[in-house]
Amino acid sequence: MSLGSVPQGIFLTHVMSPRVRRHFCRLKAETQGLVDWHLVFNPGRYPNPSAALPLHGCDVLMGLRHSEMMRNGSVQGGYLDTVFMPCALALGAPYVWVLEYDVDFSGHWADFFRQFEGDVSDLLMTTMVRHDQDPEWYWWQHAKAPDALPKARWLRGFLPIMRLSRALVGDYVRAVRDGQWGGHYEFTVPTIASTLGRSLRDVRDRADCQKVNYTNTPLDWQLQPGSFVWRPSRANYFHECPREFQTRDVLFHPVKPGVENWERS
Repeated sequence: MSLGSVPQGIFLTHVMSPRVRRHFCRLKAETQGLVDWHLVFNPGRYPNPSAALPLHGCDVLMGLRHSEMMRNGSVQGGYLDTVFMPCALALGAPYVWVLEYDVDFSGHWADFFRQFEGDVSDLLMTTMVRHDQDPEWYWWQHAKAPDALPKARWLRGFLPIMRLSRALVGDYVRAVRDGQWGGHYEFTVPTIASTLGRSLRDVRDRADCQKVNYTNTPLDWQLQPGSFVWRPSRANYFHECPREFQTRDVLFHPVKPGVENWERS
């Protein structure tokens, strides 16, 4: 299929091992014809993705957002957008999925992605929460938005998996260049999308309303209990040990196959 006829996908990882590769291969095989996946390996502290994509320099493309990431000292702690947004822009596709290596699905991947074939939302995400619903979220303290935007319009999500439209990627890259926006990308991505009039959808509920795509507790700082949480980690992927996944056909996070956790400071 041509690049424009099927959503593209960025499988993002900072570690590479046979187990991670097998996880990627399963994802790619089970979604053939639904998503065209690209493995993006970014092992260091700064944006330097290894991928067969025509990437522009992050420092030029994202301007002051890149400078903010450099002051932070790493893409960890809320600046992963400086890796995946240039990749998404380079793909130039109408829609781009972004999925981190520690996201898994306890079923056939096609059953998840097929739900969104006709969905035209600019941002598909998980755990969409307004500022007033959770004013104690840790990363609000670092959030920065244009002065005219009240906190009542601030949003945050949990974004180990998301889908971005080409229009939103362009909007986002332009918006963060001049320094009016700052903080964790789980704040900047949904809030910029909403502020600029783009459509957002939380993927929790399925169209048939009989099942959900994930469970968690949005107002708990670790999102516990649930399948899609910040911590604790699982040691095995679904294809390695299905019996460890008691609930089928839902998203799980995080799965750390021999990978050490990192914690927020």
